[in-house]
Amino acid sequence: MDRLDVRMKFNPAAAKFSLELDAHKRPDSPGGPVSIEPAWFRYRLEDLSGDFYYRDGVVTLENFAAIHGKTKIAAEGNCRVAGGTSSVQLKRLIVDHIEFDQELLTALPHFLGSALARLNPTGQINMEGSLGLALPGEVGASPQLDWNMRFVVANGSLQAGLKVEHLDGEVRLIGHSDNQNLLCRGEWTLLRPC
Repeated sequence: MDRLDVRMKFNPAAAKFSLELDAHKRPDSPGGPVSIEPAWFRYRLEDLSGDFYYRDGVVTLENFAAIHGKTKIAAEGNCRVAGGTSSVQLKRLIVDHIEFDQELLTALPHFLGSALARLNPTGQINMEGSLGLALPGEVGASPQLDWNMRFVVANGSLQAGLKVEHLDGEVRLIGHSDNQNLLCRGEWTLLRPC
């Protein structure tokens, strides 16, 4: 970390302490690289940078950036922990050069990872949008997911029974999943050369 500020406050009227943390990590700083692998998403993120603010059980992420292989990730959002559950809201999530490798497919929820493994998407794939996760307190319980994402594909391919190649365009997906339901709607706009 380049800078870490810690403040403890006491509110005498409420007889309550509060803790505030501000952490800042710049890309290529002399402090050395930082990496994480969240317990709820086993996908190692390297060379983290950004601004992180903790206030009463909420971590706010600003200017967050990380890499995984050739994949570059940027995000803004917050993480909240309360009563044995936690949630992550990424309001501006940008992922460049998505590689659907075994590490990503294993980290995703099983239904999604196995579906993507069968489709075997390839090509230059970038994504932007928002993602919300609600993580239940029970071990092994499925997270609740909400998403609104736009994927841009250049020279892509899919294995959909037959191999479909030379795909160029955008895919918009909006949906929700929990341990009982999966709801998703989408639209694919194909671009064809003139």
